[in-house]
Amino acid sequence: MDVSFSKLEMTEFPEQVSTIVRGKWEMLKLKYNVLKQLYSIFFSKTGSIIKALLLIRDIREKYKNTFGEPLLTKAAKVDGRYFWRLGTPGFPSLATKKMHQFEVNRFFPSEKEVGLRTVFLPLPINVRFIVNIVLNGII
Repeated sequence: MDVSFSKLEMTEFPEQVSTIVRGKWEMLKLKYNVLKQLYSIFFSKTGSIIKALLLIRDIREKYKNTFGEPLLTKAAKVDGRYFWRLGTPGFPSLATKKMHQFEVNRFFPSEKEVGLRTVFLPLPINVRFIVNIVLNGII
């Protein structure tokens, strides 16, 4: 069956609103709120305003060295939450606060590490088949 594209009926979709944050003031407000959250976490750990500010500077430099761009250069707003990196929770949320606490704990070696750990285990094909059967409830 040969169907040419000229004969297909095109459906018109309404133009969708962009989720990219383009407003300068909204982006500044987001940066302020994220840094305020980081500051409160650092201040609770150190008890010193100066140390907290220096550690925020260090974490911003670490972010820039890791990802190659300053913190919060681009963001998207979906359902009232801001996202600036794939694989991270939206801000503000409890998950974001826990993520920031985990990052802050990296600066303090004596702190207990709390956070999600992902482990990839290579499995032979026959084991994958058995795991798939068990997870799907066949056995």
